[in-house]
Amino acid sequence: SMNTVLDENKKLCLVSGEIITMTGWMRMVFEVEDLAVASPATVSRVGIIYLEPSTSVGTKAMVDSWLLTLPADVKPHAPALKKLFDAHLDDAIDFHKRNLKEYVHTVEPNLWRSTLNMIDGFLVEYVAKEGETVDKERVDALKDNIENIFFLALVWGIGGACDDASRLKFDEYIKTKKNFPAKGTVFDYAYDVLSGKWKGWMETVENLPIDARKSFSDLVVQTPETVSYSFVIEHITTQLKHVLCVGPTGTGKTLCVKQKLMSGMDAATYTPLFLTFSAQTSANQTQDILDGKMDKRRKGVYGPPAGKRYQIFVDDMNMPLREVYFAQPPIEIL
Repeated sequence: SMNTVLDENKKLCLVSGEIITMTGWMRMVFEVEDLAVASPATVSRVGIIYLEPSTSVGTKAMVDSWLLTLPADVKPHAPALKKLFDAHLDDAIDFHKRNLKEYVHTVEPNLWRSTLNMIDGFLVEYVAKEGETVDKERVDALKDNIENIFFLALVWGIGGACDDASRLKFDEYIKTKKNFPAKGTVFDYAYDVLSGKWKGWMETVENLPIDARKSFSDLVVQTPETVSYSFVIEHITTQLKHVLCVGPTGTGKTLCVKQKLMSGMDAATYTPLFLTFSAQTSANQTQDILDGKMDKRRKGVYGPPAGKRYQIFVDDMNMPLREVYFAQPPIEIL
């Protein structure tokens, strides 16, 4: 029962009869939706705090905190970045809320966090490794690249999860703020930081001949969409951050991700690991599969082989059956 935990004695009574006492410094924090199926007795024990949206922290404080984490060579450009964020981020999020539709609903913090993650990916080259310095030419080039990097991040951070009709609306909106190539939409272009030019996605990859020995079912023909999604996957995962790929059924999401993880990443560093969820998948099965792939390093510590990182791809993540009160334990354990 939750009620005994929320009482002054703070004791968790399990079905087995075991009683676990929470320490004095432990606290329980709930989102409002967590209490959607709670009884009045439980709700009455919880202190409710209402945060007025107009007076809450907002994006400015988050951006200010992020600017403090910039690499030393990027710090001089912090004022320029802040100016771009102040001028465009809140406006773009407001446009998104009012006019765009998504395959999977996102919340506002997810939108600005995705934008920051995209920018972080471009700033990796300015993080000086021990005993090394960043190339001065690259530092000087950042002044000309910073605005274009920001807008590419804004396009994919805010509009990346939208459906096709919404992408066209967002394309029109972005083009009123920034000069993009006229042909196609803003989603059709990548920014090359070395040449300082916008390029179509197909210009960023080699044109490889099709292997005549492969069977027809094994052939994968690259398109601007698969190239752009592969870029975003690598751009985010190499920062050790998570990526969620969404879209209608049968559009090749699984194929695109598998091809990228199996043949598009540095094999010396990354090892792909694949899971497929079904309606019958349980939290225990998920843990057993992951634990079975890990090496035991010492008591209670498991991980990938030494010098490697696992990239875990979970297919059909929405499939596990919902419990009575809407929980999906396999997803929660992730």
